[in-house]
Amino acid sequence: MAYVQGAVSITRFGIEGLPTVISLSSTGEVLTQPRVTGFLAPKDFLVERRKVK
Repeated sequence: MAYVQGAVSITRFGIEGLPTVISLSSTGEVLTQPRVTGFLAPKDFLVERRKVK
């Protein structure tokens, strides 16, 4: 069951690699930017997360 839920999430959110961090609007819409796929150093990760509006 967990495998199926994971596959649905990958398709629903357009995940292309792991790890992936996505942002959602208050209505549940997937924001295309910023999106982090792969590893980022902590400082770079914070820069990307601060772009969320």
